[in-house]
Amino acid sequence: MAHDVFITYSSRDKPIADAACAMLEGRRIRCWIAPRDVAPGREYTSEILRAIETAKVLVVLVSNGANQSPHVVRELERAVSKGLSVLPFRVEEVTLSPSLEYLISTQHWIDALNPPLEAHLNQLADAVAALLSISARPAGSPAPLEPPARNLNAGLSAVFRVRVISGPDTGATKPIGQTRLTFGRGRDCDVVLKDGGLSRSHFAINWDASRRGFTLVDFGATNPVLVNGVAVSGSSRIAIGDVIRCGSTEIVLEAGD
Repeated sequence: MAHDVFITYSSRDKPIADAACAMLEGRRIRCWIAPRDVAPGREYTSEILRAIETAKVLVVLVSNGANQSPHVVRELERAVSKGLSVLPFRVEEVTLSPSLEYLISTQHWIDALNPPLEAHLNQLADAVAALLSISARPAGSPAPLEPPARNLNAGLSAVFRVRVISGPDTGATKPIGQTRLTFGRGRDCDVVLKDGGLSRSHFAINWDASRRGFTLVDFGATNPVLVNGVAVSGSSRIAIGDVIRCGSTEIVLEAGD
């Protein structure tokens, strides 16, 4: 069966993995998940390797069980070596093992610690759909980070946007139609905010084509930029659903319509 997403998980988390698979496939996102998709009579390891090689995104359920699972680590290693987008979905509060930390520490994960689970599964489906839309950019079209970097890229604007959810500009939205979006009070910023707690040019969101993801860059102003409540030092990877706060303004990164 052709598929776009490979789901790796500890057997302890099978009910959540099945729910994630159902949510994604309900959105017409094709998934490969063991043991369902291991063909009868086929060698299990070969089937796993083949499925990873033909996927575009790997979703990993992060939990105590995954921390102790050599199978999850091996599948992650294979996915990283093949250049798949990796999307961690944290279902338990856990300190990552050294192996998992090495493989996924640079990714912002989706937290699914608090109920209802369905809300987090919807967020997961939005994030996967966004990653697949970017990975489907036609071969030969200009890579987003190639100069001139300020040119609009219709592929990005169709997939991502930022939305102000608190502060003086609450309700404002901005499609991400370029590979660098600057934020601040200055008129030369791409997103001009009225918040007096921001500098004229306070931070930027950059699109990283090689990793198919976003990075927030703090320009070092007095007021810190926080992502999900954690202060950014220099730069930080960000993902769909992350909340960026500076001054009284909160901004969320969203998948487009």
